[in-house]
Amino acid sequence: MYAQDFDMDTASWSVTAIGAYIRLMNYSWINGPLPDDTEALARIARMDHGNFRKVWCPLVISKWTKTEHGLVNSRMEIEREKRAKFIDHQRSKGKKSGEARMNRGSTVVQPELQPEGNLSFSSSLGSNEPSINTLVRSPASDPEKDIIIGAENNGCPHQKIISLYHEILTGLPAVRVWTPKRQKMLKARWLSSKEYQDLEWWKQFFVFVRDDCPHLTGKNDRQWTADLEWLCKEENFVKTVEGRYHKK
Repeated sequence: MYAQDFDMDTASWSVTAIGAYIRLMNYSWINGPLPDDTEALARIARMDHGNFRKVWCPLVISKWTKTEHGLVNSRMEIEREKRAKFIDHQRSKGKKSGEARMNRGSTVVQPELQPEGNLSFSSSLGSNEPSINTLVRSPASDPEKDIIIGAENNGCPHQKIISLYHEILTGLPAVRVWTPKRQKMLKARWLSSKEYQDLEWWKQFFVFVRDDCPHLTGKNDRQWTADLEWLCKEENFVKTVEGRYHKK
């Protein structure tokens, strides 16, 4: 569920229609296509059949398409397919990475990184020191809680990645300060592979963590949750993309 799109699409709907829509979406995400039967749909939405028919047409039904398998939400199916491809790709990559490490023994080749002191930051002052000319809004859009970070360096879009993290992983701790140390970690992950130099990849990575890594989102004995710094640490990042925290 993308909060901004959801609010825009349902801005004119009644609370009843929104509630029915959410229940139907949850059912469809878990079980697949909806039954093409308003009585069955009313039961899923937990509504009286007569009242459900008033809600179902023309509002909620506009989001589903009839197919031979039932009623399908096209955007949901696209997201489901993208997630499945992402998971399969990460599993395959993790397997190949493990085999490669075994073939070359205990030595792991890491990308060459610049010393922290050589990080390059663009600035209106023309300085190479970390600047404060780039702001990232906190999820609450509170001006007093803006995150002040250095501008993007070496093409790593820190601000955009942080925004994706806030948008998708709403249950994880928000970023308040993006320090040079954190910048260096995220920059290293971004530069470590051409594949990672793509905002769509980071979007799917955060969706994968949210939907398929319950241990990282508080579903554990300690109710511990990861945060963006934890995800950016090399060891944690590698374990996550290899599927070590993927739910069974």
